[in-house]
Amino acid sequence: PPLASGMYYYQFATNLSGLVETHVESLSEEQAEPIWWQLREVQKVAYEHGQARMEQCITSGRGHRSDACAHLYSMLCANLAFNYRCYNDKLMGRALELHARGIAASPFAEHYNGLLSARISLEDLPGIIDAAEQLWHYSAEFGYSRHNPDEYVASVAYALYKLDRDNEILIWLERLLKWQ
Repeated sequence: PPLASGMYYYQFATNLSGLVETHVESLSEEQAEPIWWQLREVQKVAYEHGQARMEQCITSGRGHRSDACAHLYSMLCANLAFNYRCYNDKLMGRALELHARGIAASPFAEHYNGLLSARISLEDLPGIIDAAEQLWHYSAEFGYSRHNPDEYVASVAYALYKLDRDNEILIWLERLLKWQ
């Protein structure tokens, strides 16, 4: 539906998950799966409309007062990038762009984690190393409750190995041991 602001599109998209979850509880997995995919598509469109509204407000200075909120814009970028990464493989480049925009607007660790996830999916070896470094250092300085190097150190070590940077693998193993 047409909404008055990017914030309303953001809220609409995020609140849909709970509503759908309530209605599909009694369905079989086979019956629920197409509904989940439809939800992801509706969320994608809503986030895209929200992003357009917020960017219009930022560039023109006109719009809903919440559309000038840098952190809300960053969160919307994170959710849309997640949707692109997880459900729309062809949009991985757009996901990387959205994470970069989100970091520029109001950085938080999920963006750095998203960059790393996208680089791993793309098998971009130098990008994996760079994104892992960014995530590691951001999380060390600002914290990140969901940060779990166990989930990505193997990808980083593999990238280092393939790029003939084997000596740096020990740095990551030491980081992992200290973190654990």
